[in-house]
Amino acid sequence: MVGPRLAVLLFLLAGCAAVTPTPAPVAEPTPAPTAAPAVAQPTLALAPRRQWRRIPLTRGARMKDAFVASEVVTNPDGTRRVWMVINLLEPIRLPETGGYARSAAYLADFRCDPHAWNPIQGVWYSQPNAVGEALREQERGPGGIRDVSEGTFVDLFVNAACGTLPARRRR
Repeated sequence: MVGPRLAVLLFLLAGCAAVTPTPAPVAEPTPAPTAAPAVAQPTLALAPRRQWRRIPLTRGARMKDAFVASEVVTNPDGTRRVWMVINLLEPIRLPETGGYARSAAYLADFRCDPHAWNPIQGVWYSQPNAVGEALREQERGPGGIRDVSEGTFVDLFVNAACGTLPARRRR
């Protein structure tokens, strides 16, 4: 039986699941734009483990660990793009593969005001610390910004992307 907090985590993470898009209708050719072309969204790689910064978790969080796992890049529209990694307390079954995940990484855009996020890419891993890719979700575009309620686990990510985290300790 799944506990209520794990059910909430699963519910939140399920909201990030890939949706198969419908094909776009074929459009008539349009004349070349006269305005300047849009600035491409920056691509961002998951940083090596030694560069991750721990996100302090609140008591009762259903995650073992959470990390800012890349640099934070400010997009032209003011959103902040960053990779976040969570290590789960318990493995989660991946129905798409029949396997289990112990961690997940999300590339997302975060808006500091209003407090919101848009998950762009989700990757599930069979081992902690984003090791052993088990499932890569379909990439999504920048149009799915969602408000984030205070006190939710995604709230931790928005705060980490928009605020300052404690400095990394040297080993």
